[in-house]
Amino acid sequence: MKTINYYLLKALYGVSILAMFLLAYSCSQETTMDGTENLEAYSAKSQKGAKATRAIRGKINNDADPSVDPVPCDDSSGLGIALSTNFIYGNMTHLGKIQPGSFGRPIECETNLAEGKIISVYEVNYIGAHGDEIRTREYTTIIFNPEDPTFNTGTFEGTIDIIGGTGRFEGATGNMVFVDASFIGSKSTWEVVGEITY
Repeated sequence: MKTINYYLLKALYGVSILAMFLLAYSCSQETTMDGTENLEAYSAKSQKGAKATRAIRGKINNDADPSVDPVPCDDSSGLGIALSTNFIYGNMTHLGKIQPGSFGRPIECETNLAEGKIISVYEVNYIGAHGDEIRTREYTTIIFNPEDPTFNTGTFEGTIDIIGGTGRFEGATGNMVFVDASFIGSKSTWEVVGEITY
């Protein structure tokens, strides 16, 4: 009987050592009693973690910035068509209310009045409520209203590449498209839908 108790005690001792080792290991992994990760450790890891792709959408409008000279288009018509730099307003997911200082600046444009279009590229920055910004390059086809000989009204369409940003959007990528985009004079309204990875 002594021999069985001796070996039983030794086995229990070994199991208790193993249990203490497992407990120490689990504590070093920053887990709680229910096996979930400690929130502070999770937060620290998520700040350094892999980027995630999320849906993005917004309702936006703009108006010309009269303090900046318009950018002349390559224009065979001789009409001297130019595009303005614009203040940007509105709301966008991940940003909230778009803040003053957001703007869209044309970097190239080419007219094709025979088809009633201007092909343009804009660089745009959208500054969010917390000061972080998303930067984009927007490839736009402006389509004039054929019933308006002044070229003062129309629609536009195109694609948007997300090319970076600041703060949490540093190194962001993604793409969006214009939805329900139109203009009257220097004022435009549109929506965007797409994806952003940051």
